[in-house]
Amino acid sequence: DYMKSNFTDVSYTDLIRQAIATPLLVLDDIDKAKWSEFREEIYFDILDGRTKNGRPTAISTNQGDIARYIGGACASRLSIGLIEIDMVGGDYRPELV
Repeated sequence: DYMKSNFTDVSYTDLIRQAIATPLLVLDDIDKAKWSEFREEIYFDILDGRTKNGRPTAISTNQGDIARYIGGACASRLSIGLIEIDMVGGDYRPELV
């Protein structure tokens, strides 16, 4: 959303480069944002660049089929060297109230 609405401080291209270059990129709750062509293009630019540069990416989701949220090409890139970990446990948030 930041990239879509605010390019005053850092250019779009710079944000993509930073996301590609960071040693470990963590995308949390990737299934929470509604799919859009714009989001899929951003994910592709980032994940393709990270794949080409051998950089690890961690994804968290409550859904099994992430291709539905990021596109098939992105999901394919994430499958390279994939280590899938099922997290088991309850939601801790109700305890915070």
